[in-house]
Amino acid sequence: MILAAGAAFVLACVAVAVLSARERRPELRLPREEELAAGGDEDRLIASLTPPKPSPIDREAPLLDHEPIARHETKSPETRTALR
Repeated sequence: MILAAGAAFVLACVAVAVLSARERRPELRLPREEELAAGGDEDRLIASLTPPKPSPIDREAPLLDHEPIARHETKSPETRTALR
């Protein structure tokens, strides 16, 4: 059992060494991203890659009156009990 655990450990170490020794691929970038990255302005780069979020406020909606709505009169408790 101990020999199997040791062999698994050695195999894992060899796998990590082989994977880390391989040549790394170049980063994948969009053509526009490379142009903006060459400029050095990271904030502008990030802002240009994320689309603007739509506003949750409907600016074209009609304005409502700011006066309070009149309350409806409720039935008295005597009327409610009589209806039951």
